[in-house]
Amino acid sequence: MQGEALPALIDAHGLMNAHQHNQQMAQRAIVALRQKAEYLATIDLTTLAPEQGAALDSELNDYIVRGKNTVKVLNDTRKPFTAALDAIKKQFTSFENEVEEALAPLVSKRNEWGREVLRRQQEQARKQQEELNRKNAEADYLQAVVEAISFHHSAQLRNDLDKLNQAFYNQTLETIDQYGQTLRAWSPSWQPFNYNVAPNSLLTGDEMLQIRARVQTESYDVAQKVYIQKMTEERDRLLELIPSRKMELERIANDAEAAAAAKAREEQERQERERRLQQEEEDRKAAAARDAEAAKMNNLFDQAATARPVASVANGTVVKKKYAATTHKAVAAIMQYWVTNHLHLMTVEELTKKLSFMFTAANKALNEGKKIEAEGLFIEDDLTTRATRAKKDAVAEGQG
Repeated sequence: MQGEALPALIDAHGLMNAHQHNQQMAQRAIVALRQKAEYLATIDLTTLAPEQGAALDSELNDYIVRGKNTVKVLNDTRKPFTAALDAIKKQFTSFENEVEEALAPLVSKRNEWGREVLRRQQEQARKQQEELNRKNAEADYLQAVVEAISFHHSAQLRNDLDKLNQAFYNQTLETIDQYGQTLRAWSPSWQPFNYNVAPNSLLTGDEMLQIRARVQTESYDVAQKVYIQKMTEERDRLLELIPSRKMELERIANDAEAAAAAKAREEQERQERERRLQQEEEDRKAAAARDAEAAKMNNLFDQAATARPVASVANGTVVKKKYAATTHKAVAAIMQYWVTNHLHLMTVEELTKKLSFMFTAANKALNEGKKIEAEGLFIEDDLTTRATRAKKDAVAEGQG
């Protein structure tokens, strides 16, 4: 590491004298200027005659020139010493900067590795989420297949039970005995039915076919058993009703009220049968929904149990999000957010100071003839007067 030679040692005695000189000179100037300011505070400018105002302006100009000369003397006196101190400080800070510069590639590489770790973690999380979504899609599709089969099973059973009852109640006194013999010899047989299920975009055609085949085997077997059982029970119930039905047919032959009562009872039986079948279908649908939710929960637990981090960020690493704007429109969006959410929290004075560069640009345009108009925005004169008469003596010296 090769640096510049240190400046010559500072004269401590000269430094003390310069410091004492500047301190005393500054104190005298401040006393004189503050006294003048106190006097000026008693003057009402609106009452001054033009010649009095001109005399006051000339006097103030003299004080301003003396004050600036004082500042120049102070600056010239301290500059040799502060320049040397700045050079020494520059030497020391250059050592620090060189170390920071040599350290930068290491810090950059470490941060690069941290970003790589985050990329891997995000990629792993994405894949895990995709796999979880796929497994959940399987559960959803399985539920849809079960519900579709349940719906068609209920419709099939409802339709055939209605047909069986309709055939029974269509019999007359002349045909019911023969119908009873036919019904007693009859055995129900189940026929598979077709059904449709909306495809799931997260599953392939083969995956959906496999799910349907797996569910269909079990569900069709259950549907067949339930169908044969209920149709057999209904057949046996109707056979037991034949004697009472014959008596009922005898009554309604010449009794309109009895006929109406019989029709009402038939409708009541149908509605009760419909209610039972509907409740059974809702119970199966609820069970399918519970199974699907349980499968999704198991998928979540399985993923948590098998997940392994691909890499870990270093201890002490803090990961935060930040915006990186690449277009003017993006910068405008950030500005709009700040205006909407933070501008109203600051006073006008705070905003004027914080956004001074904007006021500078707008004021420059104003003096070029481009005016902005808005509620609460006024134009005022910004007066800057330079001291014109050269004064060699400093304020403090002038007071002396």
